[in-house]
Amino acid sequence: MDVRSLGSVNAAAPARPAVPAEPATPVGTQPISTQDQVEISPAARLLETAGRSPEIRAERLNQIKAEIEAGTYETPEKLEAALVRLFEEAGLRLDEE
Repeated sequence: MDVRSLGSVNAAAPARPAVPAEPATPVGTQPISTQDQVEISPAARLLETAGRSPEIRAERLNQIKAEIEAGTYETPEKLEAALVRLFEEAGLRLDEE
């Protein structure tokens, strides 16, 4: 048996590079804007400004440190309030008995 080339019965066929297809553009459509935008509420700006104040920040840190040392920082009431906020933000509702 005599094999002369791959893929051809008569003779060797030259290899050609593939030609990439042009992307199809639907007629009558316009590109979608991909720019994101963020809006910050006035209340959030006020909180951010207050949080940057060294006096307020130092006072709050000292208060938290004192509560941690006294063992009163994490109370059941604070944990429950945090869980309620978490569930509300997740769109869940806790039914009280």
